[in-house]
Amino acid sequence: GVTVAAGDLDGDGIDDIAAGAGPGGGRAVGFRLDGTELFSLQAFAPDYRGGLFVAAGSVLGRSNLQLVVGAAVGGAVEVYDGAARVAGFDSGQPTGTRVA
Repeated sequence: GVTVAAGDLDGDGIDDIAAGAGPGGGRAVGFRLDGTELFSLQAFAPDYRGGLFVAAGSVLGRSNLQLVVGAAVGGAVEVYDGAARVAGFDSGQPTGTRVA
């Protein structure tokens, strides 16, 4: 399975879609509605495969929304502006961190 979020991730005024891998994966991918890939990233450690929760929100106050990724296993949370990681912290929730 996957988790999904919608929002204007590239600042063009049109909503985009982000998908986060379910258990067994650690990648998140952003797409325009026409299927064009905006970014693909490996969240957390390169070997993380616990699954992701994703949300889109204005974290940086820019015209585009940022992707917020929570670990489905452990308490890690990361914020991405496109494929660039701009923030990260540990929520202290060992059973996963839902961000949406």
